[in-house]
Amino acid sequence: IPRKMGEPGLVHAGDMITVQLLSGDMSIGADGTVTAIDGKRIFAFGHRFLSVGGTELPFARANVITVLPNLSASFKISSALEWMGTITEDRSTSVYGELGRRAATVPLSVTLHGARHSPFVYNMEMVNDRVLSPFIVQMAVYSAMEATERTLGMGSFAVRGEIGFDRGVPPRKLDNTYAGDFNVPLQAALGVSTPLAYAMSSGFDALKIRSIALTIDASER
Repeated sequence: IPRKMGEPGLVHAGDMITVQLLSGDMSIGADGTVTAIDGKRIFAFGHRFLSVGGTELPFARANVITVLPNLSASFKISSALEWMGTITEDRSTSVYGELGRRAATVPLSVTLHGARHSPFVYNMEMVNDRVLSPFIVQMAVYSAMEATERTLGMGSFAVRGEIGFDRGVPPRKLDNTYAGDFNVPLQAALGVSTPLAYAMSSGFDALKIRSIALTIDASER
């Protein structure tokens, strides 16, 4: 997880940055070009990212490994380096942020006891966002299961853990088992993300996620 903050002078106009929605053992992000830097203020992309308005998304320097040419849409393959700051605005014409500012992220850990494998432990950091966080959790949990377990055929997944909240709010305990013949990992991932989505959309602006820790036991029965 790129926790180290880089020196502001490492980023210049024309450089590539990556906005990190999820980092660590899994990564979800979007790369874009720095448009301009004014002191600690940074403007990038030249277009919207997700158009979520005011937000708090960490961004890092990006190392472009190669460009894959394509007649319809070429794209770059890159890797994230050290964190550089936080994107605080995502508007129609650009994203805007502050160099050196550390974003408040959420630790997300998933321990998977596979049907045929030793335990896999995934440690990640994700953004703390009312809309984005449930979707990212669903993707991370599903990916952890889909990477080593089958999605077709008889199987079951027992999901245990908790979603912790700040300010003394009781944690949301999770303890459910999902079984079936078709895409059971998706059902299990939705079983984690759905209650989180309900909590985050409850209207309580002060409700913030502190951490999410999950243990998943997979079986082919």
